[in-house]
Amino acid sequence: MALTPEDVRNKQFSTAKRKGYEMDEVDAFLDQVELEIGAMGRENAELKGRMAAGAGSWAATPPAPAAPPAASQAPTPTPVPTTDYNAQAIAILALAEKTAEEHKYKARIEAEILIADAKSKIVDLELAGQADRAALERRVEELRAFEREYRTRLRHYHEGALKELEHRGTDTSAPPPAPVEQAAPSTPPPPSPFMIPGDAAPPQHA
Repeated sequence: MALTPEDVRNKQFSTAKRKGYEMDEVDAFLDQVELEIGAMGRENAELKGRMAAGAGSWAATPPAPAAPPAASQAPTPTPVPTTDYNAQAIAILALAEKTAEEHKYKARIEAEILIADAKSKIVDLELAGQADRAALERRVEELRAFEREYRTRLRHYHEGALKELEHRGTDTSAPPPAPVEQAAPSTPPPPSPFMIPGDAAPPQHA
């Protein structure tokens, strides 16, 4: 049975106890459907009226009177084909439907291409972010290793310097102090915290 605007207007829905639709949204949608069905019905009736009027005017046209016999037989004119208004209307509707389907197909293909391109860009951004994060993690680990090695070398240097001072203080057989004009041996400075491990040799003690 065909759906009419009255069917849409008089349709009643049962109210759900827990989950259901918003009645205001359902009513608004039904109003829109009713308007669309009414417009389609009016267009269909108008088209049928035009086809009927065209067919009636064509049938009411009187036939042309027969020409009087001429002295010489004139060539028979080519008959003009009768226009079928129903077939013409059907062809127009079919062409409109075909054009609409082609536009829908093209729009769907373009949407799929845009969605695929967006997904590809998202994957590329995620991969780039993961690579940057891995590089930063490696750099942080290198700095931590450098800090540990620097602290170890500095601790060994301080321990060696303290042992050297203790040894000089307890050794009674040490030679007398050098004359004033002789420069006293200076304590080597600690390694720079910005020096890359492995570039400088450990300090030597006498």
